Amino acid sequence: MTRRRFPIRLHHCRLAPLPVAGRYMSLPDRERETVLGTARQAAEHADAGYADLLAAEAAVAARRTRPQVARLVFSMDEDVTGSSAALVAAYDRAGRRLWHVDLDDEWPDETLVTDMLAAAWDWYRGDCYPAANEDADLFQFTLPDPSPGPRPHRRRRR
Repeated sequence: MTRRRFPIRLHHCRLAPLPVAGRYMSLPDRERETVLGTARQAAEHADAGYADLLAAEAAVAARRTRPQVARLVFSMDEDVTGSSAALVAAYDRAGRRLWHVDLDDEWPDETLVTDMLAAAWDWYRGDCYPAANEDADLFQFTLPDPSPGPRPHRRRRR
């Protein structure tokens, strides 16, 4: 035997609409400015953190191609779709050039690196990357040290 299902009827009570001021709790001006300032600082901190994550993704992609890379030099351009980056050179920790756009073969999967650099630039509008030492029109990104720090001591179970 199948059970017949009937539509559920919702009964709405009709309340008089509250005025806008009655729906929200208003803070004194001084408190409101403090809350807004704190929220703005938290948002800026989150933006910088997300830009750092995007730049770390660029570092991972660069190290897949050249494990000893420590600094990338690149150009930035802006068009209607946003920022775009192009690699110019890569250097190791000692400052030796590992790769240059004019002297070496094409960087394999360059967009994996440049897309992340451009995304970090777009996300965090500020001094995301300093000017390169080689040319003031270029930018540089110093990759974080790849060596992990000391591991915490773990106790063995017996």
